[in-house]
Amino acid sequence: MRTLRRSALAALAVLVAASLLTAQPPQPGGGIPAIPKGLDALPRDGFLVVTVDVAKLWDNPGLKGAWDWLAATPKAGQPGPVETLIGVAPGDLERVTVYVAHLGRESEPLPVVIATTRRPYNEARLVKNLVGDADQPLRFPVGPVGRRGNLIRLPERSPFSVAVLADDRTLILVPDGSGGPGGDSNAVLVARLLARTPDGPLAPALAAAPGSAVSIGFDPRMLADLVDLPPYAAAFRATAATLTADLAADGLKARLTLSFPDTADARRAGPVLEEGLADLAKLADAQVKRNADRGDRGALETAIFTAGRDLLRSAKVEVKDAAVVAGADGLGADALAKLLAALPKQVVAARKNAEAQNNLKQIVLGLHNMHDTYGFFPGDVGPDRKAAWSWRVQILPFIEQENLYRQLDFQQAWDSPRNKAVLEKAEMPKLFEVPGRPAAKGHTYWRSFTLPQKSQPKEGRPWLTQGEVGPKIAGITDGTSNTIAVVEAGEAVPWYAPDMLAYDGIRPLPPLGEKGGDGFLVGMADGSVRFLRANVDEKALRAAITRDGGEVSNLP
Repeated sequence: MRTLRRSALAALAVLVAASLLTAQPPQPGGGIPAIPKGLDALPRDGFLVVTVDVAKLWDNPGLKGAWDWLAATPKAGQPGPVETLIGVAPGDLERVTVYVAHLGRESEPLPVVIATTRRPYNEARLVKNLVGDADQPLRFPVGPVGRRGNLIRLPERSPFSVAVLADDRTLILVPDGSGGPGGDSNAVLVARLLARTPDGPLAPALAAAPGSAVSIGFDPRMLADLVDLPPYAAAFRATAATLTADLAADGLKARLTLSFPDTADARRAGPVLEEGLADLAKLADAQVKRNADRGDRGALETAIFTAGRDLLRSAKVEVKDAAVVAGADGLGADALAKLLAALPKQVVAARKNAEAQNNLKQIVLGLHNMHDTYGFFPGDVGPDRKAAWSWRVQILPFIEQENLYRQLDFQQAWDSPRNKAVLEKAEMPKLFEVPGRPAAKGHTYWRSFTLPQKSQPKEGRPWLTQGEVGPKIAGITDGTSNTIAVVEAGEAVPWYAPDMLAYDGIRPLPPLGEKGGDGFLVGMADGSVRFLRANVDEKALRAAITRDGGEVSNLP
């Protein structure tokens, strides 16, 4: 099905490229704004257009530190995140435009991305960045990636299905998917490309693009169909919304314009927009206060919400004929510099946290795959149910480490000379790492709470019991979504050694998460992953540690 869909999208990509590059739209007349060259073939109607003058932002001295950091993050010779997504480095881009044709209850928004470069791009390098240095030749339509003429089929990891090398400075990326249950997003895109209406809700944003670093246009009426916000209904009656932003020497300047059918509608919406912006500022301020105890993990979010709050508070709303305009310049140069200074470090931290969450997610899925095979989760005894073996070793076949698993002799103890030699020589699987938390070589922080042998639990048993196999799903009577299977511990242990994160409901909780950190990750028995703050309610945490205690867990 995916192959057929991708073939259909390849045909769509041809239409998109031909429409955007060769079709001549009707000339605007009357009050219809003129669209600059390069954007004049885009549909004026649709849900959203975002166009960014990347070259203007790249050349801005105030952003040099952020761009230098972004350019330096990839390993030598490896493409960075922008190159992997779009194919070229950010410094080589002139403009990036995102167009979304439709937004509906039954369809996920599918963006088409058009990227232009300052100068002709290196075609070979661009293709390698997009598809990776695959060992197999690029063929189309056979194989996971391929090429036919100027059409490039992209790998599964890409959010796009097909790339079109439209000319030597233009790349068009078409998304994957059929638009969700409704299946109509791509059909809507084709219809809008063919219709070529001379005016629409996106026309003002396209017209404003040359004079702004960022220009965003959207149709408020589509949002109104999805979001029920009665107090602000008058503002959503606008036929077009345009948001522009620019960087000046004294900070960020933003301007939101809502266009209405007539002056009466604009006058009615003016106070509504003013009230809505004030309410958004209050929400941003509340988020800043909620992040106060999140430490480094919340620093970037705090900086963003602080900047948004200050910008919203500075907004001045006025009615101009049939339009309502809100101008804001409350984010000064100092505040902007602070935000940009926090960005690199916090983006790295966010990426590390996402990687850690993904590792833990795959580990918990490995536990479930073993349960599907054997009828129980792994405990701290091996396949023969007698010798002690770490649950992490037992799930090796279920986390794509079967080759290492087959080298072990489970008739012997894990620390027998033969087995220990194999384990000490092997590299620890990457999934057992917690990115951003250094540990001794071969040590992991991913551990499970265990009831010590001959101990009597105060209220309920934790995930494991020493000397026994793991539980069956039927034995998790508190519910899989309320029970912790794996936790990010405070101390690391050899990944292959059986260890006991002792819990009996009486003794103090062991250290969890990084010392001085703001929280830790837990993998729940239902396969979900959560981040718990260091100050999480102890009673709720203890309830989640047990699988059959009958307590009510109120973990956030």
